[in-house]
Amino acid sequence: MIVYWNKAAQALTGYSRGWMCGRRCNETLLKHMDEAGNDLCRSKCPFLKVLETDQPAAQNLILHKRDDGTLKVRAVFTPIRDANGTAVEVLGQFYPLEEEVHP
Repeated sequence: MIVYWNKAAQALTGYSRGWMCGRRCNETLLKHMDEAGNDLCRSKCPFLKVLETDQPAAQNLILHKRDDGTLKVRAVFTPIRDANGTAVEVLGQFYPLEEEVHP
């Protein structure tokens, strides 16, 4: 579940903090895709992969913006561990690689 959405994420995607927070990633309209156009929310969710492997990961993704454009980003996923060292959440950060992929 998305618990924090900063101003930079709002500016890049067009989605407000109020709309994003409290939703699961696959309930949003970001529709993560890999560079080949594969829908990651349905098959290869990077958040779930980090939880399953307990290892950080990074990859280039394409996000869908609120204005129907898309944005290519470098996404970095870091496990957040509980007191026992078990990965229980994932911190996802993304950095724009290009302004628009498909306007």
